Amino acid sequence: MIEFIVIPFLISFIVGIIAIKKFGLSDDLFLESFYLIKNIEETRENISSLKRSKFEIYIDVLFALSDGSHKLKSIMDSVNLPLKSLQQILNTMISVELIRKEKKGDKSQEEYYITEKGEQTLKYFIRAKNFDDDFDSKKAQIHKNEEITGKIEEKF
Repeated sequence: MIEFIVIPFLISFIVGIIAIKKFGLSDDLFLESFYLIKNIEETRENISSLKRSKFEIYIDVLFALSDGSHKLKSIMDSVNLPLKSLQQILNTMISVELIRKEKKGDKSQEEYYITEKGEQTLKYFIRAKNFDDDFDSKKAQIHKNEEITGKIEEKF
């Protein structure tokens, strides 16, 4: 990971020095290119931190199943995972009884359904998420009230 950060900086630094010497470019242009590459690297780091945890993927699968996606392709599209990764996730969820697999028609056609345990897990997650959102909202309101109180106290 370090090489992804250090190498572009070194390259931009060397290119900048060559450009200044060979073409007589200004230091400002060199700094601009240096900061541009720095911003690109920071953006790359931010994107990599957006990866979902396994827990978030499990919840996404439960949501997809509760919304009516039952076939493998439709679940795959809903949760935005490649087939192999999704199959591993589904097998894990089957083993802990959050979902079940049923064969429909010919044996090659499989559908997945959320179990009672999966529904309870999803409901618990929704309640916890709503509580967290309410808590953040109330915390923000308290902070706002403290700011208002502080301003009033300053006037008197």
